[in-house]
Amino acid sequence: ERAVAAMIALAQEHLAAFESGASALPVSLRPAFLPLALSRAYLGKIESSRQSPLNGAARLSPWRRHWLLLRRATRGWPDV
Repeated sequence: ERAVAAMIALAQEHLAAFESGASALPVSLRPAFLPLALSRAYLGKIESSRQSPLNGAARLSPWRRHWLLLRRATRGWPDV
């Protein structure tokens, strides 16, 4: 359980590092990084779940996934 919490914390650090520089990405490369828009939601779901992530994958509803992707695609990565 502690190892999973450590991996979540590490993933959040890496995601924060990416997000701090994402606005500097060339426009032509931004679509390649669009799936990262789901990372924070998945990490939150894993962190708040009462079940171990080793027992199964965290799931987001299709509507939520599409909404997060659409919002990031239209608004871009914010300047942090």
